[in-house]
Amino acid sequence: MELEPAEEEKAKNVVDHASIEDLDDSPPRAHIISNGTYSTLVTHSGTGYSYSDDIMLTRWRPDVVTDHYGMFFYIRDLESGNYWSAGHQPVKRKADRYDSWFHAGKMQVARVDD
Repeated sequence: MELEPAEEEKAKNVVDHASIEDLDDSPPRAHIISNGTYSTLVTHSGTGYSYSDDIMLTRWRPDVVTDHYGMFFYIRDLESGNYWSAGHQPVKRKADRYDSWFHAGKMQVARVDD
């Protein structure tokens, strides 16, 4: 399974990369994406928040110790019953492989489990 961004996109647009070894680093790496009105902050572990003008749209606390606030997506294997979050947080299930890429204009997470 290919987890790397396309080579041409990677070469010109990747601002930063974090791998599974970086998940317990403090403070978390963060990326702000905005169109000038709506903005979102996303960390390499999958936490973050969004706001529009001065109104917070999702709940979040800047806690560099636990880094587990934000809105999350959960995935469950119907056969085994195992579940995990799309990013590392908040479930913190160790992935076989985990990478996050910060691009100009987007953040990408790829993980392999089991």
